[in-house]
Amino acid sequence: MKSKILSLLIISIFFSACLTSSSEVISRGDLVPFEKEFFQLSVPQNWESLQDDKIKNSPSGTEVVFRSKQIIDGVFPNISIVKENITTNESLIFAQNNIEKIPFLIKNMQTISQNEMEINNEKTILFIFTGRLDATEDDLRFMQIFFAKNNIGITLTAALPLNANNDLIKLINDVFASFIFK
Repeated sequence: MKSKILSLLIISIFFSACLTSSSEVISRGDLVPFEKEFFQLSVPQNWESLQDDKIKNSPSGTEVVFRSKQIIDGVFPNISIVKENITTNESLIFAQNNIEKIPFLIKNMQTISQNEMEINNEKTILFIFTGRLDATEDDLRFMQIFFAKNNIGITLTAALPLNANNDLIKLINDVFASFIFK
């Protein structure tokens, strides 16, 4: 499980990396449906969907990565989705188990918030924190939400610039809120 959490964070950082800097405001665009075998959600139509061959070097369990085409403060905002086999069917337990491990994997980790919420009749936790994987990287803002059903865990992780604006945060919240476990 520890390696899945680390893998998810590495994926998020990898797909957010960029060499140039900009403070552009991200355009929301319309949300469009996206569906895989175990879940569906709505994502910004103007974001890239990276899957199959485009993420073949990603750790196992990576289902898809959605990445903005716009760079904000040197970062391509993105959402990665990882699926794993677990021993619980309760999203709250799955979330708590993952959240407890994050401080051991992330340098300079600071919790912003941890809120229990209900999304499509499923109780879960939205966990927001900042940090980096190693000392050579800049801090990022991470937003994670966790779902569990039929011994499958799905983690959605958004990697954003440290000072993400309210529009981008609202967009990520809208994507998270659209998640439905099939």
